[in-house]
Amino acid sequence: MRTGLDLADSIVIFASLVLAYWVRFHTGWFPIERFIPPIYPYLQTFALVSLFWTGILACTDTLSVDRNFTVGHLFALFRSVFIGAGLGMMAAFFYRGFSYSRLTVGIGLMLTMLCLAVWHYVKWRVMRALSTKGLGVVRALIVGDGRLARECLEQIRRSEEPFFRVVGYCQRREGALDGVLPDLGPREKLLDVVRDQRLDHVLIALPSAASEEILGIIQELDATSVGVTLIPDLFALIATSVQPGELMGIPAIHLNRLPIHGIGGQIKHFLDFWVALFALILLSPILLLVAIWIRRDSPGPALYVQERIGLDGRTFRMLKFRSMRQDAEAQTGPVWASENDPRRTRLGTFLRKYSIDELPQLVNVLKGEMSLVGPRPERPAFVEQFKLSIPRYMGRHKVRSGITGWAQISGLRGRSPIEERTRYDIWYIENWSLWLDFEIVLKTFHVCFFRPTGY
Repeated sequence: MRTGLDLADSIVIFASLVLAYWVRFHTGWFPIERFIPPIYPYLQTFALVSLFWTGILACTDTLSVDRNFTVGHLFALFRSVFIGAGLGMMAAFFYRGFSYSRLTVGIGLMLTMLCLAVWHYVKWRVMRALSTKGLGVVRALIVGDGRLARECLEQIRRSEEPFFRVVGYCQRREGALDGVLPDLGPREKLLDVVRDQRLDHVLIALPSAASEEILGIIQELDATSVGVTLIPDLFALIATSVQPGELMGIPAIHLNRLPIHGIGGQIKHFLDFWVALFALILLSPILLLVAIWIRRDSPGPALYVQERIGLDGRTFRMLKFRSMRQDAEAQTGPVWASENDPRRTRLGTFLRKYSIDELPQLVNVLKGEMSLVGPRPERPAFVEQFKLSIPRYMGRHKVRSGITGWAQISGLRGRSPIEERTRYDIWYIENWSLWLDFEIVLKTFHVCFFRPTGY
């Protein structure tokens, strides 16, 4: 069923291009200089292009909508369409057999993106409806009963993936996950459980010390058709990104090679500067009005300056619009803000809800102290506390801190566990790209306006 829905993208693309031909030549919206060209050469090209574009979507992993229909998926979809268009224009340069209308090509590109976006939303709704009836759902089992298994299960449930369902676990210690997951049997009966429960996937969530047992499980499952995923515990102990390679001809694994360093990081810094400058010019009237409003709402300055820890552990003075009383921490010292914090002003509640209080940090970006996207900076007192208790916490400071970040758009704001935020921040650093930054910026607007938190 899912394969059929995915392959229907070809039909949607073909129909979009035919519609573009009709819009260009048969609506009267655009002038026709000499005559209407025959449709048959267009139909032949449209058929080839639709198959080619579908292949691009499959290669870029945007053919299926496996999770929530998000701005990120739309962005990835449009990126794939543009890649296909670029490759198509390169191919057309070498083919002069027929002169195609450039306006038709442009209209076709716009209509294809629009129709694919609508179709992917419909496809996602259909798949969600089918998943409630158990159709198209991957039935999975967790092998493990300790911390790693619990964390794996929590992350799967948090993702709200409708097409992937963990139905139980195989235990090594009896009753270890009772009340969390159904106990489907002991580890020794794994093959029987897989067969009896008609499982599609097995997640191995065992500590790295159980390496021999893990190898034994993999060998057992080789005799079945189920998918197998090993949840690595080892990488929680080593530093940042891991890249296979060689050292003077010796196969090796390189650590701490981050994609954000090098030319990519320089481009990111360049874009940060110019986007921040443009945003400050564009938003300056709004920033001035907010500052005046704050001064009229409560005693004290409009801006709040706070020491934070940024790139390479260096301190800088981060700017915010003041959202709390001027003496908010006079008695308590540095403490985290909480939901319905009594220290907030009336206007501060509104500013924090929609993250308007963070806008002055565009000045920090302009000064090179922050980036538009990156891990949120913490105060020195909290950094000293967290670096002693949270593994890899200081890895967050290998890049510039950001106004927004991967953790924030994933719902980890306010008093959410710092351990979870750190994991998201490290993932962002190790998987950084300009496309990922753009996706985070788009999702930030969506979160601020449609899912404000109030922290």
